[in-house]
Amino acid sequence: MVRGLSFPGGVMFAGRGWLSCAYYKKGKRSTWLRPLNTKAYLYALWTAAGTFSILWRIGFFGMIVFLTGGVFGIVPSLPLYMYLWLIVGFHFWFPKEMKKFHAAEHQVLALKGKTTGVPVEKVLQNTVVNRHCSTNTALLYVVLTIFLVLLGAPFLSFETVLPAASYVALAGTVILHPWINKKTPSFLKRKLLLISAWIQRNNTTSTPEKKHAETALKAYRQLQQAIKEKAF
Repeated sequence: MVRGLSFPGGVMFAGRGWLSCAYYKKGKRSTWLRPLNTKAYLYALWTAAGTFSILWRIGFFGMIVFLTGGVFGIVPSLPLYMYLWLIVGFHFWFPKEMKKFHAAEHQVLALKGKTTGVPVEKVLQNTVVNRHCSTNTALLYVVLTIFLVLLGAPFLSFETVLPAASYVALAGTVILHPWINKKTPSFLKRKLLLISAWIQRNNTTSTPEKKHAETALKAYRQLQQAIKEKAF
């Protein structure tokens, strides 16, 4: 299965041992393709980080500094579970351009690999909702955390129930992640996916432009070409 990842400058797609990226930086579009390994993940992180605004980069850097410094007692730090909230919370607060690339990523995935001869205008008509979007996982974590807080509140102090619920919800999300991705229907899963679809339409994506769809399509076709050449 091909997986997608969007960021403020572009889109990446991974599958069959390859990682493909197309992105804009300083008004110029670039692409790269790498075998899927640790170096590729680090290069992807570097590429994506370089397209965030200065303020976003300062925020991310500050969070890492305070988290690391707090662990070693060098500087005061927030409790670890609050950093977990910040990481999950970022999923519901994407930068403006990232929302557009996120929508374009989903629209290209909706083609289900049939990209040959497909015009950009047709891509832009596709749905911005993706059944396997990471929004499902982020939402699952939030729901589990709230549920566990409400469950433990009558028996534990506020200072105890918050971290406990946050860490247990993380473990629960890891365990339940395969369940939410399976096609087997259930009442609870349907409700979660309906909420996730609403969040995708109204919060984590926004109407993409031609350049966003072209960039996502370029990254996907580049991946397809690499997979095809490797097969022969």
